[in-house]
Amino acid sequence: MAMSGCQKEDVRVYNVSKEPAQAQASPARWKIPAGWKEQPASGMRVGSFQVTGANGETADVSIIPLSGASGSDLDNINRWRGQIGLTPVTAEGLEGLQQKVVIDGVPGILVDLEGVDAAKNEPTRIVAAIARSGDSNWFFKMIGAESLVAAQKAGFVEFIESFVFPSGEATALAGAPSTVPPVMPPPPAGGSGAPQWEPPSSWVAQTPSSMLIAKYGVDGGDLGSAEATVSAFPGDVGGLLMNVNRWRTQLGLTPVSAGELASITQSIVVGGAESTLVDMANSSGGDRSASKRILVALVPHMGKTWFFKLLGSEALIEREQPGFMKFLQSIQLPNDA
Repeated sequence: MAMSGCQKEDVRVYNVSKEPAQAQASPARWKIPAGWKEQPASGMRVGSFQVTGANGETADVSIIPLSGASGSDLDNINRWRGQIGLTPVTAEGLEGLQQKVVIDGVPGILVDLEGVDAAKNEPTRIVAAIARSGDSNWFFKMIGAESLVAAQKAGFVEFIESFVFPSGEATALAGAPSTVPPVMPPPPAGGSGAPQWEPPSSWVAQTPSSMLIAKYGVDGGDLGSAEATVSAFPGDVGGLLMNVNRWRTQLGLTPVSAGELASITQSIVVGGAESTLVDMANSSGGDRSASKRILVALVPHMGKTWFFKLLGSEALIEREQPGFMKFLQSIQLPNDA
């Protein structure tokens, strides 16, 4: 099938690594289908696009490479299924869901999933592909209104078939220390593996992105804005000190030593589990609606670490802190792994 639109296909290149030119002779490149609007790449994305339908419905397209451990195909597909309210499948069940694709000569898989966006209560569809090049797994994903994604599927397939992996990307991506934890599927809604909580009334549910189980937005008006997220990963995800310093980097703060953790952490109990609360801000003494503050509860449970995080303007976080603590008290963790 061919996609409709009056725009010509656009070609983009992206340098995945900031290594010197000799470490990566050729960047990744792709052809943008007509009607797709390129967005600034952020977070782990090296490519980001928005597609808008005739009736205002939207879809989001992303390209994300992850080096090292990034979960099995089954883990990632079940994570996507969880995002649209579908129950996990077994390895046997996966066989009937995937089809083979070839991306730049590399064999990969393509899945097409239909469910419901819990935050919007609207039919939602995910078309996604996974391929491995060098030391990295590459994830190509389109998620959005069911009818729009269905109409754009042929264009998405043409998009991934146009993709060319960067030469030297295995060395470039593997050479840099990775702070990206392994991914895991979120627990199915309503199942025995599903956590329960009561968010504050000021929090507005939003569609979670790839590695999140839940996401909320908080609008504080003149106080600024904030975002609350829930995620969970196997193991200790690098330990307390590494995660604290990762968040400090996000706030523009210098790293701390293990001996300094006591000044920014405290022990709490969440869902019956001994946990750690982190509280940090990049206060400058000026406008507190412009400075940032983060509250994070790290909760070890059943071989995983759960992260309950609130990040936003310092003034708004101060207002929301009591509600965040009440939110933590309401959490009931899943009784199985």
